[in-house]
Amino acid sequence: MMDIVIVAGGLGTRLAGKEGRIPKTLLPVGDRTILDIIIGTMNEVFDGGFHLIIAAGVFFEDLRSYIQSRWKDRNVEVVRASKWKEGNAATVLAAEELIGGPQFIVQMSDHLFAPETYQRCTGKINVDIPAVCAQPASDGIPAYLDLDDATKILADKDNRIRAIGKDLTDWNAIDMGIFRFPTDIFETIRSLPYGKKSLSECVRARIASTGFFVSLQPGAIWKDIDSEADLQWATRMAEDGLWGTENS
Repeated sequence: MMDIVIVAGGLGTRLAGKEGRIPKTLLPVGDRTILDIIIGTMNEVFDGGFHLIIAAGVFFEDLRSYIQSRWKDRNVEVVRASKWKEGNAATVLAAEELIGGPQFIVQMSDHLFAPETYQRCTGKINVDIPAVCAQPASDGIPAYLDLDDATKILADKDNRIRAIGKDLTDWNAIDMGIFRFPTDIFETIRSLPYGKKSLSECVRARIASTGFFVSLQPGAIWKDIDSEADLQWATRMAEDGLWGTENS
């Protein structure tokens, strides 16, 4: 069974008009919430064969209540990430004791994926190397993605990552926000200095030691929900069935 950690630590302050009210992942996209779509996609791809851990920060109580009322019959747990302010990797630390296997997947609570894209991504990433899913620049980056805010990746011909960051000027892929980590990544997270406990910093630390790879996903369809415009676009796509229909 696949262990999957969803990072839901922060306030979602970049989404205009929604700050501080409810968790961003519980905002509606059509007749479902972002989180409903994420879990529905997992159900569709893994046929229920997954263990989901939601690492929640400031909205822990809201998310726990939502899961208990909406998804209590699924293998979903909500764990309190008390150090969420230190970064998204510090949020992942909260799930450490609940990971059952030698590897696990980490993804963001505000990223949506078309089911076919999610299936290809999680299938290709489930191998015995640490990797992050990424959309190759050779695709031509879709206009609906915010390139200025995107985390860029420079990878070599062997798909080994050489650099990662939002400010890269030399890059050839875009981080899609799905990571495959070995469980020893928790030691890497703990070793990072305060204020540097991000997933990108984890990747950089591994680049310098054991290496980290990119799992390229040509033609991927996905969206990071960071603004009201993003939410409106995702809602229009939901009406067209882009995010699938699995809801149970």
